[in-house]
Amino acid sequence: MLVLLIFMPLAFGAVHAWSELIVLAIAGAMVLLLVGKALLRPRTSLVWTWAYVPVALLVGWAVVQATPLPAAWVEVLSPSTTAAHAYLMGSFEAPGRLTVSLYPHATRQQIRLLLVIAAVFFVTVNVYRSPRQVKRLLAGMVGVGAAVAMMAFAQVAAATDRIYATVRVGRPVADAGPFLVREHYGQFICLCIGAALALLMVRLREVYGRRPVTLPDAMNLIGSEGLRRLWCLPAMILLAGATVFTTLSREAVMATLAAGAFTTLVMAAKYSMKRSTWAVVAVTTGAVLSVLYVGFDALLQRSTGSSADGAANGVLSQWSGYAFAGAGLGTLDTIAQMFGESRARTMQSLISNDYVRTIGEIGLVGLVPAMVLGGIIWGCYLRGVRRMDRPIQLASFGLGFGLFAVMMHSITGSGLQAPAVACMTAACCGLLVNLRRMGGEPVAEPVVERVAAGRHRPRRVLRAAGVIAVAGVWALLLPEAGRAAAAEYHNDAATRIEQMLQSDPRLDRPVAHAAMVRHVRAAVRLQPSNIRYRYRLALCRFEALYDWVGSISTARLTHAAPGPIRDQVESIAADLAAARSVCPAFGPACTFLGRLQWYVLGNAAGDRHIRLGYRLTPNDPAACFAVGRLDVEQGRFADSLPKFRRALAANEQMFCEIAAVYIAGVERADLALTIAGENKGRLRRLMRILDQRGSLTATVQSVRDQAAARLAGEKLLADSGGTQEPGDSGR
Repeated sequence: MLVLLIFMPLAFGAVHAWSELIVLAIAGAMVLLLVGKALLRPRTSLVWTWAYVPVALLVGWAVVQATPLPAAWVEVLSPSTTAAHAYLMGSFEAPGRLTVSLYPHATRQQIRLLLVIAAVFFVTVNVYRSPRQVKRLLAGMVGVGAAVAMMAFAQVAAATDRIYATVRVGRPVADAGPFLVREHYGQFICLCIGAALALLMVRLREVYGRRPVTLPDAMNLIGSEGLRRLWCLPAMILLAGATVFTTLSREAVMATLAAGAFTTLVMAAKYSMKRSTWAVVAVTTGAVLSVLYVGFDALLQRSTGSSADGAANGVLSQWSGYAFAGAGLGTLDTIAQMFGESRARTMQSLISNDYVRTIGEIGLVGLVPAMVLGGIIWGCYLRGVRRMDRPIQLASFGLGFGLFAVMMHSITGSGLQAPAVACMTAACCGLLVNLRRMGGEPVAEPVVERVAAGRHRPRRVLRAAGVIAVAGVWALLLPEAGRAAAAEYHNDAATRIEQMLQSDPRLDRPVAHAAMVRHVRAAVRLQPSNIRYRYRLALCRFEALYDWVGSISTARLTHAAPGPIRDQVESIAADLAAARSVCPAFGPACTFLGRLQWYVLGNAAGDRHIRLGYRLTPNDPAACFAVGRLDVEQGRFADSLPKFRRALAANEQMFCEIAAVYIAGVERADLALTIAGENKGRLRRLMRILDQRGSLTATVQSVRDQAAARLAGEKLLADSGGTQEPGDSGR
């Protein structure tokens, strides 16, 4: 268990396929060894808890979502899924078999993670059943939390943007330790802080007993042998709390403060803890004072920088058709935009809400057992804090701190999608279940039943069946996880080649494109159900036609394709159309298929696919540009303007291509000026485009003069000391 909890955070949170494979193997080995031990030693009892029931129901429902069922059954479970499949695929007749999930590949991936979480919970409940074992696991959590916090602090102090001095994080500073995502680090470190607080309170009770402890008493005994070893615990809490603030993650900061307030209130409400609440208050005060050192102003600026714009209700209302069965566990990252045209930032904030994800992905069928599981865990917490018969039960306060912080953080963060955070949470839940059982007389070790040998036979049969079931499940999961890791390797290799092409134009492009196609094709062979790999294969194959296409980013395709090129494009389009059956709601594949059909093959079906791709991904700049260009070609000029503006909001560099559509395509330079607005950068680029045309007609010359006048007006305003509107500055 400790090996698993140490490995996951150090492996970037175990968010990559190779690390998920290792995590899955370790989790399977733990369960297999535990059940095998129970089989070989039948007198050893396994712990039963009602929490197993909702966990099993959650796993079972996810399996049902990913399993192909008769279309008539899916029509009963989720009519919206059947209707969406028929509409997106352009067929009014549903196929013979369908899945409830709109993207079964993502659901199967989440099933693996869910089984790992269940394995960690099961092992924790059945192994860490004595106070000594609980303290050992808490110490391991504190140790890994301290290592992660020190790593985060060192990276912030060094102002490096790399993890392990090799992996870039895409931010100016790698302020989240070994984690790639701040939210993942925030939730993980809150759980570690909770473990440190739990261990600290247990040790304080063991040293002082039940007598009231005041601050002067603690100051007198702070250097005693009994407390000297405890100094590291408050030091770890202060350091970890400081790193939460250095990440500038407002969600993590607010969750930490809320959990501290919650724990303090619960402790104050407990009569026997009223006089020792000073310990938690002192630690919380120290963490808050550390904020003044690391910089409160930067946190405040980030905290007021954005909001979700209240769009959650609108998005949830459009998910009403999937309220019962859900759209499929793990599908929201791929299909979220099909539910509305919210701004990209707002949509991302909604996707990051674990509660919104739960409602949208597993529906009411999965939500009920999830709520029951939460009720059982918090019921164990309440029983643990009410009964202080033994010092170990004080650990409930610290574990509750971590879980409450995760719950608060999950409102605006999706840290539970990271295996490191999810497994740490499962371990804390398992400890809470065991702490509830530790009241009354001390129990040094797990109970060993001594009964007649003949009575062991039915139990042995059941446990043997359990061993076979665990071995069979993991025998199915490990090869699939191995293929996912190998496919990720090939995909990463293609990404490295693509980066080399972008950074070094002297490379042999045909050879590089051929290598990219080879790697991505290998990834597709390993995971044919991965829509992202199949979409990328279509892109790479099309880019390999570089001598004819020029560059895919220009989107300037033509009907005049030579015969061999046309045959290859038809093959690409046919493969991409077949790939869409894997995930019909994946918008980029639909948009690219439409562009190939409309601009290269002259197929009228391209019109529908381009517009459908825009509806599925209204924040994708390529989809916005494609449908805007289609509107221009069809004379829908007014319809094209908002779509081009949306494309520019996502990618400002597309202005030249948009201006070319208006100027070179339909001789409407005035519309290009409308898109440019008062943006100085766009106006300058528009004037350069017009100047490159040589002689200008009177209408085009008038547009150029208006652009020059707007620039001159901006210059005069600046020279006179006036202020500019925020939207007037060039990007």
